[in-house]
Amino acid sequence: MADQARPGWIEIVRDRIASDGAVVRASLVGVKGSAPREAGAMMLITEHDIWQTIGGGS
Repeated sequence: MADQARPGWIEIVRDRIASDGAVVRASLVGVKGSAPREAGAMMLITEHDIWQTIGGGS
Protein backbone atom coordinates (compact mmCIF):
# COMPACT_ATOMS: atom_id res chain seq x y z
CA MET A 1 0.00 0.00 0.00
CA ALA A 2 1.36 3.42 -0.94
CA ASP A 3 2.24 5.89 1.78
CA GLN A 4 -0.52 8.52 1.81
CA ALA A 5 1.89 11.25 2.99
CA ARG A 6 4.13 10.91 -0.08
CA PRO A 7 2.84 11.29 -3.63
CA GLY A 8 3.15 8.31 -5.96
CA TRP A 9 4.94 8.43 -9.27
CA ILE A 10 1.76 9.29 -11.21
CA GLU A 11 1.31 12.45 -9.14
CA ILE A 12 5.01 13.27 -9.62
CA VAL A 13 4.57 12.89 -13.41
CA ARG A 14 1.56 15.22 -13.39
CA ASP A 15 3.48 17.84 -11.40
CA ARG A 16 6.55 17.56 -13.67
CA ILE A 17 4.46 17.84 -16.84
CA ALA A 18 2.78 20.95 -15.44
CA SER A 19 6.13 22.56 -14.59
CA ASP A 20 8.51 21.18 -17.26
CA GLY A 21 6.20 20.15 -20.11
CA ALA A 22 7.61 16.67 -20.71
CA VAL A 23 8.65 13.63 -18.67
CA VAL A 24 10.56 10.48 -19.60
CA ARG A 25 10.11 7.33 -17.51
CA ALA A 26 13.07 4.93 -17.55
CA SER A 27 12.41 1.45 -16.17
CA LEU A 28 14.80 -1.41 -15.53
CA VAL A 29 13.11 -4.38 -17.20
CA GLY A 30 15.65 -7.06 -16.31
CA VAL A 31 18.82 -7.74 -14.39
CA LYS A 32 21.55 -10.21 -15.30
CA GLY A 33 24.13 -10.81 -12.59
CA SER A 34 24.84 -8.33 -9.84
CA ALA A 35 23.16 -4.93 -10.03
CA PRO A 36 22.51 -2.06 -7.62
CA ARG A 37 18.75 -2.07 -8.36
CA GLU A 38 16.18 -4.75 -9.08
CA ALA A 39 14.03 -5.27 -12.16
CA GLY A 40 11.12 -2.86 -11.99
CA ALA A 41 13.19 0.04 -10.64
CA MET A 42 12.32 3.28 -12.39
CA MET A 43 13.19 6.94 -12.61
CA LEU A 44 11.52 10.02 -14.04
CA ILE A 45 13.56 12.50 -16.06
CA THR A 46 12.74 16.05 -17.14
CA GLU A 47 14.88 18.75 -18.66
CA HIS A 48 15.55 20.20 -15.20
CA ASP A 49 15.07 17.36 -12.70
CA ILE A 50 15.23 13.65 -11.95
CA TRP A 51 13.16 11.62 -9.50
CA GLN A 52 14.61 8.35 -8.18
CA THR A 53 17.29 6.39 -10.05
CA ILE A 54 17.77 3.09 -11.85
CA GLY A 55 21.48 3.01 -11.01
CA GLY A 56 21.44 2.90 -7.23
CA GLY A 57 22.97 6.35 -6.73
CA SER A 58 21.24 9.49 -5.61
